[in-house]
Amino acid sequence: MAGVLIQSKGISFVYRIFLNLLILAIGLMVISQTLILYLPATLFGTAYIAMTGILLVWGTKCFPESPDLGVNLSFLLLGLGQTFGSSLAGLVIETFSYSYGFLFFAFIGIFALIIPIKIR
Repeated sequence: MAGVLIQSKGISFVYRIFLNLLILAIGLMVISQTLILYLPATLFGTAYIAMTGILLVWGTKCFPESPDLGVNLSFLLLGLGQTFGSSLAGLVIETFSYSYGFLFFAFIGIFALIIPIKIR
């Protein structure tokens, strides 16, 4: 899915679309209605899988002479982000609340939209 969209729309556009879906899904988690909780979970899962693919493609484009390095760095950075992000999330949730934690991370995602995407 991500590869086809990247070919037709470009990596920057597709990255921003799925990042917006991640932000929306995280932000929607503060709504405590049982039925609506399936929507952000579905959005998040879909967008996360697509973002992983986007980052892998991006990594291979950053290192065209050694695409395996781009793939390895992508997985390394995803793993580091999950490790430190989940620790920070636990701290924020324990200190404040789940709602504040989800909104805090949605807000951080908004800053990621500002980062320019450049490929050599």
